[in-house]
This record gives sequence, structure tokens and C-alpha cells, in this order.
Amino acid sequence: MVYLTVRHYLSKKTSGPALEFSTSYFKQAPNLTPSALRSVFARFGADDLAAVNEFIDDSRHDVLSDLLSIRNLVAHGEGIGGAKLDPTRYIELCEEFHSWCVGRYMSE
Repeated sequence: MVYLTVRHYLSKKTSGPALEFSTSYFKQAPNLTPSALRSVFARFGADDLAAVNEFIDDSRHDVLSDLLSIRNLVAHGEGIGGAKLDPTRYIELCEEFHSWCVGRYMSE
């Protein structure tokens, strides 16, 4: 979702060589941690860093950290066992994050 959001936002704001340059950094979705996620949005400037920091408050940080660690394990073919499996909190976070991304970066 982060990858698609950033690519969409860049394509709305730039075109031609500027778009090619700006997307050359972001060719594939990186393995994210809460800190790495913040740094992606921080690249748009201080206002975006403040907004993502406000969104990722203490309660969301813990859920996001757990979810991203599971995602990264699965992406690399590793087992996750039964640890940290609580789909409801992950679904809620994803829905909230999706709404935040669409509202901030994908709305016209």
C-alpha cells in the first residue's frame, strides 16, 4: 500500500524526466519497519513527517511493528508460528492506514 501510494502521489505531482528521477529511488516496495515507514514519508518534507508521526502514535506503533515483522518474515519464506497473531488489530490498523493514505496522498 505504501509503494502504491507513493508512486501514485509522485505521478500526480510530476511527469517526464522529473517523474523518472523521483521514482528511480522507489522501484520496489522496501521491507518496512515503523522507522523505515516514517522515513519514506519524511522524504516529502517536514509536514509529511509530522503527519505520519501523528498517525503512528504509541498504540499504532506497536501494532504496526508486529504486523511489519510478520509481513517481512512471510515475504522471506520464514515461518511465524503462532506469535503475534491477532488479525483484528491488524485489519483495523490497515483500514485506518489506508484511509490516511488515500486522504492525504490520493485525493484530488
